[in-house]
Amino acid sequence: MAEERVYVIPLRKARRASRNRRSARAAKLVREFLQRHMKTENVKLSEELNRKLWERGAKRTPSRVRVRAVPKEDGSVEAILAEGKLTKDEIEAAEKKPKEKPEAPAGKQGQPEETSTAEEAPEPEPKPEEAPKGEAKPEEKPKAEEAPKEEPKEENPEESGDKKEENK
Repeated sequence: MAEERVYVIPLRKARRASRNRRSARAAKLVREFLQRHMKTENVKLSEELNRKLWERGAKRTPSRVRVRAVPKEDGSVEAILAEGKLTKDEIEAAEKKPKEKPEAPAGKQGQPEETSTAEEAPEPEPKPEEAPKGEAKPEEKPKAEEAPKEEPKEENPEESGDKKEENK
């Protein structure tokens, strides 16, 4: 099985497509690039990579994208955004590794330092203004009811006629 590779894939050819199809064309370019370089027909784009290609809409694609190509046992290749999150396999591998404890710095003349629990500073108590996360927020006072709005007065048709005559 081939090893994982990281590529910077140029997407400038996506600009040749009509404006509304540029992001779709960019996804096709990524797939074609990985088929050519990883020598496989089955390439799957991760959801994260697809979101990156469509991030600014169909018309404005990124000019290039950094992709991590991870070959699978069945011969397919998964394309993952290189700056993105770890794959499920990588997370499982990281969990299997035992966590190493960092070595404590040695004291004077190579003697280990003594740790005392009495020297540790006590944790500060929460401020009385802050409520713990589990409690609900205090209820707000209901807003005062607004006075009913008055309807606009309609002009008398006789008065409006007088105004027209005055303007003439």
